[in-house]
Amino acid sequence: MFWDDNYRVERWNLSSGQREWARELVVTKGCFEAALSPTAPISRAWTPEFELRVQQVAGGDVVFHKRGFYSVERRDVPEFLAAQPAPSDRKTHIFQMQFSPDVHYLVVARRDTSIGVDLLTRVAVPLPNSIRSRVGLSFAFMGSDRIAGINVGKPEDSAILAFPEGRSSQG
Repeated sequence: MFWDDNYRVERWNLSSGQREWARELVVTKGCFEAALSPTAPISRAWTPEFELRVQQVAGGDVVFHKRGFYSVERRDVPEFLAAQPAPSDRKTHIFQMQFSPDVHYLVVARRDTSIGVDLLTRVAVPLPNSIRSRVGLSFAFMGSDRIAGINVGKPEDSAILAFPEGRSSQG
């Protein structure tokens, strides 16, 4: 799957070289940053009002919506002013946003602010402090049930944790 700057999403079959389908997303409030899930046709986007919108590509149904997720700090201003509209890949990423490999969960974070979303039940998942303290700078899912994150204040405390419980999965 890929998309262009006009939010036209296409899925191609690589072995046959044929396009399977094409959709155009309607983005009514604009979008700072957006991406597609790796396997399921779901996109996520940040509006200029810092709303998180997760929607299905086919039909545009909103799967999850959270208003005012992030409060801008003074130190954010230069980075936000330099940001280019999504989905351009020529810009820096303001938020860390990752889907679990099975597209069951979405985690979005920036500095001390984070949210987990269960995409099957369409509700926010409470993230324990052990996860919240490690996803604001950089993180990655290491399977559907593990997440690796960097503790920015204490890098030696970075860890691989069970997701979404947050207990240590090392050792």
